[in-house]
Amino acid sequence: MSKEAEEVGYIELPLEDAADVYLQHIVQQPDRYWRSGLFDCFNDCSSCCMGTWCLPCLFGSNAKMIQAFNGVPEEYQSCCAPCCNYYLSSCLPAFMVSFLAAIVGVPPMGLDVVAARWGVGKYAGTHRTLIRAKYGIVEDTSDFVAHCLCSPCATCQEAREIKAEMEDLKVQEAMMAPEYMDME
Repeated sequence: MSKEAEEVGYIELPLEDAADVYLQHIVQQPDRYWRSGLFDCFNDCSSCCMGTWCLPCLFGSNAKMIQAFNGVPEEYQSCCAPCCNYYLSSCLPAFMVSFLAAIVGVPPMGLDVVAARWGVGKYAGTHRTLIRAKYGIVEDTSDFVAHCLCSPCATCQEAREIKAEMEDLKVQEAMMAPEYMDME
């Protein structure tokens, strides 16, 4: 170790100990905020396009990435069920309000849209809460409100966060690879 490093207080560790210290730092990270803002959709054009033209598909893709990240075997991973549930959480409440309004004989007067937003907020907001809990993310607004008011932006933000976490995992796995751990 150099004299300057000793003066500053650096400690020279074997490579495997350094990797353990790094992993403990990553695993025990304190609560943090999202890596990108709610309206930073254009930071990742692929998720922005998918969120614009097929939002339930992006939601299902996010769910499948979380399943893979949690170690669910590939044969049990699915993006179809979350995709369909997202779509139905929007359509069913709106249909029910419209159906009840038709029975009563009055126009829904926008209540069908409110019901659709409420349904998405409940379903997708619960998923967002799980993502925040997994990654230790704190948020100023509620997950329900984020998906009620701007579900496409919230879903794109979740996609960016999941991709960034998966990239971090690849870096950690590369650091733990046997070719980097050889001690001479």
